[in-house]
Amino acid sequence: QSTDDATDRLTASIFKNIERARTEYALPVSIITVLSTTNAGDNTRLARLVDWASDWGTRLGIWDWRWNMLHEEDDGAEIELSPERAAEVYKQLTDATFADSRRKWLPFREFVGNLTGASLQPCWMGECDPYNTEAVWAVFGDWSVGNCLRTAKNGVPYLRSEDGVQHLRQQILQELPVADGGCGGCKWWAYCHGACPAEGEKGDWRNKSRFCKMYYDTYEHIETRIRGLQPDWKRTERT
Repeated sequence: QSTDDATDRLTASIFKNIERARTEYALPVSIITVLSTTNAGDNTRLARLVDWASDWGTRLGIWDWRWNMLHEEDDGAEIELSPERAAEVYKQLTDATFADSRRKWLPFREFVGNLTGASLQPCWMGECDPYNTEAVWAVFGDWSVGNCLRTAKNGVPYLRSEDGVQHLRQQILQELPVADGGCGGCKWWAYCHGACPAEGEKGDWRNKSRFCKMYYDTYEHIETRIRGLQPDWKRTERT
């Protein structure tokens, strides 16, 4: 039996249990979908994905959704979306989110909040210190306390540093111009801060996110949409 067959069976079982949770027990359900070439590699696949999520909204009342990018240790992984495709996917998902006010699709609603004065969300838009992750405190089997496990690689320890929260990554990225791989002078710096260290270019947490173009283009797209409705609108200034 192929791995694909086993995956299809497991997926069907998960879908069935989600439907039961909603229809038989009326339990609240939220979904995280990981985006890759498999489900968003072209517009046909992405449209099918949006239709599926929309159906679960109208038919099952599942409106809480988060759309995350698959990323592997090395850039250019076989099923990881290219920076250009990732940017296009996020812009299309932004438009799909705005098409129905019931869709609490994230991070797109969060990005709107970031531009309009809400607390900066999600955690990877903030100033994350991978040695002391403020948004995640992992508790291990021996009761020791560690960091977000997304960043626990390439020399970053699982256990928290005793030096307290520092922002060395952000300080360095701000000093480096965009042309040199940094974030210096970027108009969206205060709304992104280089994004998640776990997404660092070349698998290096010290670098800015490999999805920099995606975040930049998505903020641009959202700002354009807002100004189309309210021409005199100005985004909330952050530092």
